[in-house]
Amino acid sequence: MGVAGMWLFAVGVGDVVAGLSGRPVRGARSVLGVFAAVLVAAILGPAVGWSIGPVALFTAITVVAVALWVWARLAPLTPRRATAIAWGFALVLAAVVASGRAWPAPAGALQDWLARSSVPSIADAGIDRALVMAGVFAFLMATSNAVVRLILAAVGTDTESGEQKLRGGRMIGPLERALLFGFGLAGQPTAAALVASAKSLLRFPEISSARGMGIDLVTEYFLVGSLASWALALAPLVFVPR
Repeated sequence: MGVAGMWLFAVGVGDVVAGLSGRPVRGARSVLGVFAAVLVAAILGPAVGWSIGPVALFTAITVVAVALWVWARLAPLTPRRATAIAWGFALVLAAVVASGRAWPAPAGALQDWLARSSVPSIADAGIDRALVMAGVFAFLMATSNAVVRLILAAVGTDTESGEQKLRGGRMIGPLERALLFGFGLAGQPTAAALVASAKSLLRFPEISSARGMGIDLVTEYFLVGSLASWALALAPLVFVPR
């Protein structure tokens, strides 16, 4: 699974860089994000030991993912198009997981660095576990925000009304997912449940204030977005190597 983790990490970092860049030139953010992803892969690749099989396969998977992303940006997303793209990305992630299981990351410089760590939990972590955890954390940032918006579009939710009433979702979402995933790794489901409950309580006044202004749309936006976000945060726990 380590090679899959490296792919997720590169994609996640690329999306974060693209989102943080303030370049006004059309398409510059996308180019910068792709460049960041390639750079991260080029740095991590030699550290875990390159192998031609994973490189070729994950290059093909990346081409498919980019094609789906371009298709999503060609025109406004209708529920039908968003559903088709969402299923396409689901198949891409399934291929990443399956390929990761077929090609565990070979030992390399990164494994040696982990073994020399003075922190027992890091020194005892295998290269696969370390790469998967890093990849998932990166994926749960800007990339998962895009996936959640795609799911909202697929079910026909009015994202514009929801974002106007429930502000800060693009910042709260990644933090919430990182906490849920982290607590899941630590074996603390109660703490994860408290995070989800706290979000619901803190959002309640904002949802209530939308009464008479499309409260049903805002509630749908909150419920669908939250459930999709929680699923993205908790599902990877199944695939983290022990």
